[in-house]
Amino acid sequence: MVDVLMEIAAERRRQDAKWGTQNHGAFEWATILGEEFGEACEAALNSSRALEPPEELKNALITKLTHVAAVAVAWIEAIRRRG
Repeated sequence: MVDVLMEIAAERRRQDAKWGTQNHGAFEWATILGEEFGEACEAALNSSRALEPPEELKNALITKLTHVAAVAVAWIEAIRRRG
């Protein structure tokens, strides 16, 4: 589990470097999270269509799920910043 959490933390750092600190409202966060979740669903669909998913399809799904988790963490951070 530690390696997965480290990947999520690395993605959070990447997001902050790209976008800066974000303090969206709940609707905006839900929209961002929904978009990332939709991409994860698409990756899951692509992976499930193959009898034995190639490594790149598995990696794409892992990457998208990492994005979902990192956005959820960013949302929690934004809520806590508001107090």
